[in-house]
Amino acid sequence: MDQVIKGNYSHDVTLAGTVGQVGQGLTGVDIVADARDLVYDFTHWEWSGAHAGQTLLDAVGLIPVIGVLKNVDEVATLVKNSDILGDTKHIDEVANKKLKVKYPTKIDSQVTEIEKAKLPDWMIRTFTEGEYRTVVTNENVTLYRTFGGRSDAGGAFATTMSAKNRIQAKIDTALLPEWGGTRMYEARIEVPRGQVLNIGQVAEQYTRTGTKLDGGADQILLPEKWSLEWIKDIKIIPSK
Repeated sequence: MDQVIKGNYSHDVTLAGTVGQVGQGLTGVDIVADARDLVYDFTHWEWSGAHAGQTLLDAVGLIPVIGVLKNVDEVATLVKNSDILGDTKHIDEVANKKLKVKYPTKIDSQVTEIEKAKLPDWMIRTFTEGEYRTVVTNENVTLYRTFGGRSDAGGAFATTMSAKNRIQAKIDTALLPEWGGTRMYEARIEVPRGQVLNIGQVAEQYTRTGTKLDGGADQILLPEKWSLEWIKDIKIIPSK
């Protein structure tokens, strides 16, 4: 109430005080308060554009109802000192950070990026342009891994989408024939909260005959020696 009673003599700008001043302006009962503010302006005169503008607003305040416009400076101060601008800045920072991610994945909203882990060169090359991020899971994350033949269920790499068929899995995850995987099976993996992953996009690969496998699926590098208890289901993948 200090702001309502003292007006310009008060240095505190609060939500309740601003609402009170606006209410007085709308009802037209604040003429005494407006006169008080003008007295303050002239007895504490400063040769500045800001002070002259404030005095003009206080003079406008003598006009019933329209005088509510004089309170725009209090509203501006209130917004400036509130967390509104801070929250907006935080939102902008988060949005800008997301825009800087060159190869986003479908699990980005379930993880938090941390300091980038140093991976072996051969492993980095399996990510498109060598771009990857190290993250920690904020919640349980569902991943999928195709396997069979010389490739087992407990391997290092997984992806975020279930395979439609073996041919598509071969192309999207760039699985070279010489690696000996049949892609006959798919494991559904539930990664617990608090696990460190390295994520990015599967890089393209070329077979020995020169055939290009596009890649492009999300590539998730699982923790070393991850628990097979994370496997919740195994299914047979259709051939085509």
